[in-house]
Amino acid sequence: MNGKPLKRIRQWGPALGVVFALMIVTPAFSEAQGTTVFLPETWIFPGARGAGLGDAISSDTHDIESMYRNPAVLSFLHSPGIMLDYRHDWTNKVFQENMGVPVISGRATSLGLGIGAENSGKLTRNRVLNFTQLDLYGALSFKLTGVSPGLSVGILGDLRAGRDDSVSRATGQFSIGVLFAPVGGPDYSIVYRGLGQTIGYASSPVAGRDVTRGNIVESPRSLEIGSTMRYPESNKIPVMTLSVAGERDFISKVFRVKGGLEATFFSMLNLRLGYIKAETSQLRFGLGFTASWFSMDYAVMPSDQDGQFDEITLKFAL
Repeated sequence: MNGKPLKRIRQWGPALGVVFALMIVTPAFSEAQGTTVFLPETWIFPGARGAGLGDAISSDTHDIESMYRNPAVLSFLHSPGIMLDYRHDWTNKVFQENMGVPVISGRATSLGLGIGAENSGKLTRNRVLNFTQLDLYGALSFKLTGVSPGLSVGILGDLRAGRDDSVSRATGQFSIGVLFAPVGGPDYSIVYRGLGQTIGYASSPVAGRDVTRGNIVESPRSLEIGSTMRYPESNKIPVMTLSVAGERDFISKVFRVKGGLEATFFSMLNLRLGYIKAETSQLRFGLGFTASWFSMDYAVMPSDQDGQFDEITLKFAL
């Protein structure tokens, strides 16, 4: 019997410790929001693969979607490309479209840009809200090779302009991330979100009709710690990927436990299961198809109580 299993246990030990700690620590939860309120400031991240993995990919260096969850991963992206994303929030009747692309990938500095749009589905007769919103994303990442070859830091900005039934507003919010990606082991991340302001929308009846009003609010401040493990670690396309994260929201005092498992078959078919425990328990499912230059991902959360949605993402290799 060789020493490879013991070596792998030693490498994965800290990450597994994070998993067990998140399972044990469960602070009190706050009450869920009503369906007549839509709060984009809660960082609804673009990307069906990440959604299918419970939004726990802030430490995944294999996917451009991770840029929105942790800008520091830009320095280590294995497969950069153009991302096109579409999400339908069935509960709030809200549509989201996003496009993201890394424009600079250098030895020390990497830059990614994205654009997104959110609207209430003007063709939907029974829509709950009526607003249109535009998001401009910019992510900048730096490798700290002087400290460690596997260490990077990054900052993500989201400039947001929204219009409701009467008023236009503009805000900006930011997040800061750190990534540690050692060779031959799990990757680790720390992300602080909530610098700046954002826009929330609420609908209420006025003179016999629903009127949507937006409001500028402080972005929810949160700290997230996560880890991603792949097996086999040396493969460009791993057979199994496990991602976990814990996020503490300092405003609502909610602690979110996130986790996702991905299994890959024939190096091109991906099945995913995601779970989030916060105000409620969210179970998500995902499916993906990957070719040499193209991939398509789909995710769905079927429970209407937790905010039913489905999402599809297309990626093209550069």
